[in-house]
Amino acid sequence: DANIYVTGRMFGTSTGDDAVTVRYRPNGRRTWWKRWDGDEGGGPDRGVAIAVNATGIAVAGVSGSPDSGDDGLVLRYAKNGAFRWAKTVDGGLGEDGIDRFDAVGVDDDGAVVAGGSVMTDAAQGGDMLVARYLENGADGGWWQIAGAGPDEAVLDIAVTAAGRTYAAGT
Repeated sequence: DANIYVTGRMFGTSTGDDAVTVRYRPNGRRTWWKRWDGDEGGGPDRGVAIAVNATGIAVAGVSGSPDSGDDGLVLRYAKNGAFRWAKTVDGGLGEDGIDRFDAVGVDDDGAVVAGGSVMTDAAQGGDMLVARYLENGADGGWWQIAGAGPDEAVLDIAVTAAGRTYAAGT
């Protein structure tokens, strides 16, 4: 469609930084905006990447939590802005872990593929992560974690009409 979709963060006096997703008409008029505060009283939440297709909107980013540190975040909305589901990924290092999704794509079946990094070992740093969720939010059947050195991350995702996924990063 010709609408403009934006994601990022918005400050709330009682909630801190929350992930926000906004849809604008081509003339610049806002039609809706959605705010997501993952862990009430927790750390900052923010949208980093957005993908749109006929089935809706997917947002990738970070959700902060006082218990588990930064966690990878995936949000799913319908085209009319209705919230569908949220997923967070924690590498298991608690508040010391820095996990995040930096890229997102949506395939023709509505499955969401998100890429970023996850920390499973503090000494090693982040490892590349690619995760797939079905349109209804269920686990999409695969996760890939790769890394041998310090601080690998997926920075961009492309999902083709044939359902192939390509990831690029460091």
